[in-house]
This record gives sequence, C-alpha cells and structure tokens, in this order.
Amino acid sequence: MTSAAQSTANQNNARFSSGPRTEPGKAASSQNGLQHGLASAAVVLSYENQADFEDLARRISDDLVPSGEHECFLVEQMIQSRWRIVRIASLESAAFEYMIEGAAASSPQGRIIAHMFEKGGDPLSALHRYSASAERTYHKCYRELLNGRQVAQKMQIKATDNYIKNVVFAPPPGQVPTNGFASQNAPQPAPDVSQQPF
Repeated sequence: MTSAAQSTANQNNARFSSGPRTEPGKAASSQNGLQHGLASAAVVLSYENQADFEDLARRISDDLVPSGEHECFLVEQMIQSRWRIVRIASLESAAFEYMIEGAAASSPQGRIIAHMFEKGGDPLSALHRYSASAERTYHKCYRELLNGRQVAQKMQIKATDNYIKNVVFAPPPGQVPTNGFASQNAPQPAPDVSQQPF
C-alpha cells in the first residue's frame, strides 16, 4: 500500500512530467509501443494510405449495404479485417525480400520485418497467425450478417402470412369459418322465455 509520503512525492513529481505538449509530439509518442501493427487498434497506420482504406471501406459497404447498428458493426469489423489482411500481405512480401536479399528494404514494411527478425522467432509464422485470425474474423462477421438477415426475412414472412390469414382472409363477424368447423365457445342465442309455460 502506498504511504501518504509516497503519494505526495508522486504528485509532486507528476507536476514536472516532460511528456509531449505539441500535437505532432503527441502523435509520435502514441506510436511508441508499436512493433508491427498487426494487432493495432489503429486501423490505418502512419505509413499506410488513408485513401486506400476509405476506398476499400466504401466498396465493401456498397456491396453489403448494412442497415441498423449491428449490421454496421459487423461490416466495420469485416473492413478492418480485410485491411489487416492487405497489411500482412505487404509484410509477407517484405519478409521474403529480406530472406532473399539478406537485408531489410528501407520501406516501413522492410523496417518492421527487420525488427521482427531481430527479436528472434519466425516472422512468417507470426504473419500467418495474424492473417488466419483476420480471415476468421472476416468470415465469422459475414456469416453472422447473413444469418441475421435470414432470421429477419423469416420473421417478416411469418408476420406477413399471419396478417394475410388473420386480417385479409378472416371471415366476416358471425360467419362460420371456411374450414367448416364452428367454435365450441361461440356465443349461443338466449332461450325465448315468452313461449315457455309458467
């Protein structure tokens, strides 16, 4: 547990923080923990083309035409997954170039791959795992989108059938239904008491 003296010292030290104060400095420091961007919450990284992402998003949205908040969320997840798959493909190309040439290219993808090789392990296996994960997310969202639309369509058909049966083709009041059966609970006429002896 922090003592009162430690808490006071922490507060005093925080006043002298030398964190970034300008917008460019804040933007740069936000990328400090970025290693390869494959699991990044930021959809478009600084070296990627925002216009290309927006074009991909527009094409997928035009193709799927989401309606409602849930469908929009699913399509957004699909767009992000597709963008990650494109990113991984470019990194995979850079990895093969690195293995062939023996040195990293000066491109951002080449620097990322060089960093992954320096950290050890197998970058191609990591890229494959990230790609498989992005593909699973894409296909899962697509299946959920289609299933949701099928359920909505079935509910709409059922509601339409009920409306047609119960409203459009309903027998007029007091008439026996066309199936030939009268309800056992139908109201019976009251007996005529004027004709009965006392």
